[in-house]
Amino acid sequence: MDEELNETNFCLNTSTRRRNSIIEYYKPLMRSYLSPFDGQRGNVSWVLRVGRKRFEYFDEKWLLSEWKVYREDDCELNEFPLKELFLQFPPTYPWSEEPGNHNTLMKTRAPAWCDRILFNNNACNLLNHLNNDSLNCNKFYRSFAMDDCIGDHKPVLLLFSLSSN
Repeated sequence: MDEELNETNFCLNTSTRRRNSIIEYYKPLMRSYLSPFDGQRGNVSWVLRVGRKRFEYFDEKWLLSEWKVYREDDCELNEFPLKELFLQFPPTYPWSEEPGNHNTLMKTRAPAWCDRILFNNNACNLLNHLNNDSLNCNKFYRSFAMDDCIGDHKPVLLLFSLSSN
């Protein structure tokens, strides 16, 4: 390979960009190595910008009050053979770690239900069966400490009691 192709230049841009934690990585390329698509755009180098994680909310208050609408975007479990009881609590991440702002979301990532209690099919069927059986089963699956500053994750709990007739 050509030495020019292996050569890399790292550079920190202006102080404004340094404040935003931006690093630019340049890789010089010769036109003969470009794909036809890149050649059409006239790119002779590419730039990778690495910055701080940010998630800008359009309306954070609306998201916190109408979190049930956001629940339909939660589809991670679709790819796994795991089950969960119906979510009846707002996203558990990323909550502010500042004591004065414990009830606001940080802007580091999109809100998500990171803290969950998952079951295999047998355990989930057992919990659902107990609810419909002659046994009395009350289930409580919630997040807690929403009014406390305990970190960026809010814990969840599952309580259920069984009593036989």
